[in-house]
Amino acid sequence: MLRAMDFLMLRVEVGTDHYGEVFEEGQTRRSKTGTEAQIVLKDKARDPLVNWIAESGKFAGDNLLASLRKDIGGKPITRVQ
Repeated sequence: MLRAMDFLMLRVEVGTDHYGEVFEEGQTRRSKTGTEAQIVLKDKARDPLVNWIAESGKFAGDNLLASLRKDIGGKPITRVQ
């Protein structure tokens, strides 16, 4: 299970292959412990993610959940407002 901080820092390439297709499963490292975390996406979560990536025009190096605020320039959303 990912902590909120780790989820907010995910990049597009963590969940997609080199064709841009969203995986059913992926892996990332937890920032606090450095241990591997497996991400499993069911269809109910995967379909909206596919739509979000396509509609937002995100690429492999982009943060999956970047801020839309212009004053911080698309940096990742943080838990602190």
